Amino acid sequence: MSTLDIRTLALATSMILMVLSLHLAYFRYTSDSLHGVGSWALGNFAGAVGLWLLSQRHFWPDWLTVVAANMLLGLFAAKIYQGLRRFLGRPPRVWVTMVLVAGLGVGQVLFTYAHPSVNARIVLISLYFCGIALGCVRLLARATFDQAPHNRLLLISFGVLALVHATRVVFTLTAGAEPTSFMTAGPFHAMVILIDSALHCLVNIGLVFMCVRRMEAAVRRANAELRQLSGLLPICANCKRIRDDRGYWHQVEQYIQTHSEAEFTHGICPECMRRLYPNAADSILGPEIVRDLARPESSPQP
Repeated sequence: MSTLDIRTLALATSMILMVLSLHLAYFRYTSDSLHGVGSWALGNFAGAVGLWLLSQRHFWPDWLTVVAANMLLGLFAAKIYQGLRRFLGRPPRVWVTMVLVAGLGVGQVLFTYAHPSVNARIVLISLYFCGIALGCVRLLARATFDQAPHNRLLLISFGVLALVHATRVVFTLTAGAEPTSFMTAGPFHAMVILIDSALHCLVNIGLVFMCVRRMEAAVRRANAELRQLSGLLPICANCKRIRDDRGYWHQVEQYIQTHSEAEFTHGICPECMRRLYPNAADSILGPEIVRDLARPESSPQP
């Protein structure tokens, strides 16, 4: 018996992905402003269920433990890619995800029932994961720092993931004898599952780290705006407009609304009421306010 048991590794990795899914779901619940986290949580959940079904191979029917399990694993990878697109502010392309997962399912049905081949199924799922990983590398390589701050960990993780699955394809095609079942495919494929588990943990850590850095950047920008409001503001002595750091002049209310969450409602003060509408001011303001305005200390300075 091999030291690395594929069934046990699949079940253990399933539990790891489930924990990561719950963590990301909680992160999404507490951070509504971050896009893509929900897709990552759903993807990890699909991967956990897929690996759990895979671990039940030979106990349950093939359509569930082969076809459905591999389609869920395909959905896992696709949702990671889709969530990354949403996080970077790009269209998620849901239809592409549906086509890829459906194509993977058709291939699994073909090589499970029409032309049974364990190696063909392994090559198909490995090519799929390799393509998704390379797509994620391409997205991150083209992203700006503001879109994906400090993405080196993710780039390396996705790159190694693509390399592992490409190596798996080559090994499977040149291995010679074909295994009768994936559960007895040998230590190499068991090692791939183990490495995949570690890499997917790194990917999820990198995704969360990227979210945290974006939140930190948002807090820094907010603090900078608060410091700008609390410091010395250059204001025109005549029209009372405020000059921003780029040299443009803005109305006071426009400047404050742009740099804070304050909202303005417009009215008219008693002094301006007396000056602009002297005939109606006394009846509108009332006798007490009129007496206060008549005092010398309340008169406007010349």
